[in-house]
Amino acid sequence: MPALKKKDGDYEEIIGAQEELTEDHDEILKRLERLEKQGETKIKNELSIVENFLLLLFAATGVIFFWRGIWEMTYDIAYLKEPWVTLVIGVVILAITGAYKELA
Repeated sequence: MPALKKKDGDYEEIIGAQEELTEDHDEILKRLERLEKQGETKIKNELSIVENFLLLLFAATGVIFFWRGIWEMTYDIAYLKEPWVTLVIGVVILAITGAYKELA
């Protein structure tokens, strides 16, 4: 920056003007950031609805396939063909895991 040969009052005036410009610049940047965040939020909300639906659909398909695998596998085990045996095993599993607390 070139050296200025003016009085002290002029320097203070220049410094004051620079500070005002800096404050205005900061305020403009803050406004732009707020607008950008609002735009991002709207886009994210629209995308998140589609993404959440697809993830939910994918997870539901996984649960169905898992259950089908368990169901089909029980036909191969001779003891599990009896309904009372599967009932007792199910109750024991619920008791061991503490899942019955959630059901009550």
